Amino acid sequence: MLNNPVHRPTGLRVPLAAGIAALYVVALGASEARAQQIVNPSFVSGSNLNTDVSLGFAPANLVNSAGLSTPVETGTSLAAAQTVTFGGGLSQEWGTISTNASGIGGDYFQAYPAPVFVWDLGQDYLISDVVLWQYNAPSNGNQARDFSLRFSSDALGTAFTGTSAFTGTLAANTDVAQLFSLGDGPVARYVEMTLGSNYFGQSGMVGGDRVGLGKVRFASAAVPEPGSICLSVVGLVAGAGALRRRRRQG
Repeated sequence: MLNNPVHRPTGLRVPLAAGIAALYVVALGASEARAQQIVNPSFVSGSNLNTDVSLGFAPANLVNSAGLSTPVETGTSLAAAQTVTFGGGLSQEWGTISTNASGIGGDYFQAYPAPVFVWDLGQDYLISDVVLWQYNAPSNGNQARDFSLRFSSDALGTAFTGTSAFTGTLAANTDVAQLFSLGDGPVARYVEMTLGSNYFGQSGMVGGDRVGLGKVRFASAAVPEPGSICLSVVGLVAGAGALRRRRRQG
């Protein structure tokens, strides 16, 4: 007796492959959506800071949440961080000594070199943004203006090389979060930040004999975990294979 061949669908592989690809894209997109979160750095070192400790200024003030309307810590969403304002006093921000107090007078940057901070994010991140809050002294030329950033990975440590990878300009007279996008962003653990100027001599501004800043945060863009995504895809492929075998046996 002749055995009639059993017709088995041949189009199964395409939908499964498409489904796997679609799930990969969904997983990637979900990872990207989750990843727009704040990374609160720690202060590693600085040069030319000239911090005026007599007023309560300290580099550590830049990375705590004192004076913020809502705490902004690691894991805070970037969207939430952008709604936070800074209204802290001197002991909740950072600033240099005054050239007036030293008898020099004039623009701080004419008397002293630019302050440089080194921040540690704790591990390598794909950095998407830097979020800054201005020195809380409205109409004051002491507010930081131009800044620049350099980046270094965990493997390279704090050996920063090359020219600045990013430059930006802070707005004056505002207590809102100021967001600076780094585009695709570097993958880095360490960030060197240089404050290059203040608002000395600007119309309507007084002071400029020191330079100050309120708060510093970074935001991390998605870095999909290859291991977990690969495991998911492998699981889908294995499941597809098992389904095919069951259909053949049926």
